[in-house]
Amino acid sequence: MAAMSPLSLALWLLFGPAGPDQGRDVVVLEQAVISAGPTAESAQRLAEALTNAETQALALIGDEDALALLDRARLALVSIHLALGDSVEAEAAMDEVIRSAMGRQVGAGNFGPVVLELYERRLQALRNTGTSTIAITCQSCEIIINETRASNPELPLYLGRYRVWVVFSDPNRGPEHLVIELHEPGMAARRSFLTSSERPIGEDVPGATQDRRTRLLPRWAELSMASAGAALLIGGVVLAALNGTCRGEALGGDTETCPQLHENHPQDKVLIGLGAGAMVAAGVVLTVDEVRIGRARGRQAMLTWTIQF
Repeated sequence: MAAMSPLSLALWLLFGPAGPDQGRDVVVLEQAVISAGPTAESAQRLAEALTNAETQALALIGDEDALALLDRARLALVSIHLALGDSVEAEAAMDEVIRSAMGRQVGAGNFGPVVLELYERRLQALRNTGTSTIAITCQSCEIIINETRASNPELPLYLGRYRVWVVFSDPNRGPEHLVIELHEPGMAARRSFLTSSERPIGEDVPGATQDRRTRLLPRWAELSMASAGAALLIGGVVLAALNGTCRGEALGGDTETCPQLHENHPQDKVLIGLGAGAMVAAGVVLTVDEVRIGRARGRQAMLTWTIQF
């Protein structure tokens, strides 16, 4: 591995390594929509891109452009199934369009009269089968259903599968992900998160234990330490670079005739040592904290329950 220059090290510790691009799945989905064609391979590619993008629900809520892209992608999948003559998959995909929209206008007519007709027919069919509700009870939390904030805790929902996220205000507690299937009209899918347990009350999930992690130092303190260390290090490097240079004007550019040379020993070494030490310490603490908190949240976010009602 190539050695990093002091300045590169400073910048790396200040801003950290680049994390996973949360917008990558959205970009892949957009490409899948643009390249969509009436083939089974295209349908599979689009379905996979949709599934991956849906895992970024917490980053998509409130992003109207991203939600509109999801709607277009789902409608494109419907049109592909229709083009392939697969009416069963087309109806299932259209039902997902309607459920995921959570009341949004999806612009089905933009995909032609056949898609619009199917949309209207499936919307009526879902209305005829009735609705159920999802009721989540929790303290200091926010409920996300199908990439939409659920302002009404018992909003009537068409029957079918829903992606539910429970996001807690506690920074040490990762979000909970549930997949809830509503099968019977008039029923209420109720889940409670009243304790610090990772799992819903009443759900028997072996091995689901909470691993609450706390930081060694607040993030702002770690970044401030790294920033101060970087400033000291850069200052020391600048002083070291000036060593032996002329303070005034040398005759003919000859340093032998310079009235006074810069002599920054040992200040330059002291600053470099202090700066590097502060940066390394801050980098170690920051890395440890991010890994610990990240792993805890990662484990929590991956806990998913599929619940049928």
